[in-house]
Amino acid sequence: MRNIWLVVLLIASLSFAAETSKEDLLKQYQSEIAKNPMAIESHRNYQNLMREMGKMDEVKKEYQAKLDNEPNSPLNHYLYGRLLEGAALEKEFSTALELEQKSPDTLLRFWIYYGLAQFYKDGQKWDDAIKYLGDCLKLRPDYTEAQHYSALCVYQKGDIDKAIGQWDKVIAVNPDYADARLGKATALKAQGKFDQAIKELEVIIKKDEAYWNAYEPLIQCHHAKQDYKKAGEIIVEFKNGYSKARHVYKERKYIVIDLLKLDKKTLIIKQLLWTSLYMSDIPWPYYFEFYDENQVDKEPNVVYAVDIKMTDKTYRVEINKKGEPTSETFKDKSAPTYQKLLDLILAKEKGK
Repeated sequence: MRNIWLVVLLIASLSFAAETSKEDLLKQYQSEIAKNPMAIESHRNYQNLMREMGKMDEVKKEYQAKLDNEPNSPLNHYLYGRLLEGAALEKEFSTALELEQKSPDTLLRFWIYYGLAQFYKDGQKWDDAIKYLGDCLKLRPDYTEAQHYSALCVYQKGDIDKAIGQWDKVIAVNPDYADARLGKATALKAQGKFDQAIKELEVIIKKDEAYWNAYEPLIQCHHAKQDYKKAGEIIVEFKNGYSKARHVYKERKYIVIDLLKLDKKTLIIKQLLWTSLYMSDIPWPYYFEFYDENQVDKEPNVVYAVDIKMTDKTYRVEINKKGEPTSETFKDKSAPTYQKLLDLILAKEKGK
């Protein structure tokens, strides 16, 4: 019990230290802004930190007051706009762009373009996003983040070769840009070039083994090659590091580990992101989801939930088919492999 309380106290002290550090950082940004009210980067950093600290209402009121005080300031329209969403955000950015033309400021114009590009990207308006990212790059050709997002939008439009070419240019300038390398790997995977995709993903993980977003597509690539042993090893690596990754996956409930094209159906296999306290030698629960062909954006027609538990050194596998009141259970002396479960579920669905 004493050890538990020591852990609780340690976590509490670390949390307090983190919040104290953020407060100090806030004061630093506020000081920078007081010295130079036109310092766009300081405003952006300050707003981002306030958002991170859950103080959105407070920071909105602050920048609404700035805008009310100087309604013809393009900077104020931009800064207030980036705290908004949807049509309100678009309106403020557009107003900022109009006012900026009357008193040109290329740095501000760059950030307005970038904000509009992000807005249209998030709204899946790929052509508009690409246009404004192009405008950004005319002002700052070396801004690799804009280059990366431009490639991402091109990929979403379906021009995979062009997107890969753009990502190659980004990587040539900055080989350590993991997001760009991940984008390229995702595109290669979409083309069925699994070995090339694996190579890119392994470069990322070798550089940063805690870059958790690279593990999911890496597992999918090995499953696509039917290298179930290697995929299983990577899942274990991911699972062992999951406690570190929980902040990355806090909005997600599962990872997609495999996708199979079947006769007039698509099977997507997911593993739940279980608590880090879950026994390390037991696989995370699975969902085997069957979709009609080209209907993966809809609800699955059939779902098998597979949960694995251990009692007296015996693994108990429970299979529940969604919509059916009973479950099927079988026991095994060793943890069932993914391949064994996959074959079992495919046989069950085929013989239903």
